[in-house]
Amino acid sequence: SAVRSFYRFLKSEGVTDKDPSLGVLSAKTGKRLPLFLDHKAIISLIMAPDTSTHIGLRDRAILEMLYSSGLRVSELVNVDMENLNLDAMELKTRGKGNKERIVFIGQHTKSALEVYIQHGRTHLSPKIASVGLFINRYGNRLNARSIQKIVKSYALKSGIGQNIHPHSIRHTFATHLIEGNADL
Repeated sequence: SAVRSFYRFLKSEGVTDKDPSLGVLSAKTGKRLPLFLDHKAIISLIMAPDTSTHIGLRDRAILEMLYSSGLRVSELVNVDMENLNLDAMELKTRGKGNKERIVFIGQHTKSALEVYIQHGRTHLSPKIASVGLFINRYGNRLNARSIQKIVKSYALKSGIGQNIHPHSIRHTFATHLIEGNADL
């Protein structure tokens, strides 16, 4: 490094025999703020799926759920049908450390889930092999990578860009709550 080279020069000139950089701590670099979407962008993302298709109904419900609840992608993929209580607008999930918690959802999410369950989920696959809420065309539970691909494809479709991930939606959820003076 430049400091070491300078030290070697000073030593060769007989100026000092001690490295002046010893004990000096490097400056801390600031943490970058997490990426989040503004209100217009998140609405554009949520509205991107074509809800005239069964997959579009599922994907709209996924995007609504991510934004409305702030779930981690690992929590979303593990939601079972029995964990969902649409009347109470809540769901039971297991988060980090295997901790169980109740998560609330909004009215838009409730509506999107009702439509998906009634008209999308039952038609996605001839044989539903999973109790998972969100399934693929083979009737199996979607995995985290599938959710990431879904989010990325709709981010591109809506013109937001390719650097959007499910965790970006989680940060958007939290940021919008804070902007609305909610207590996290």
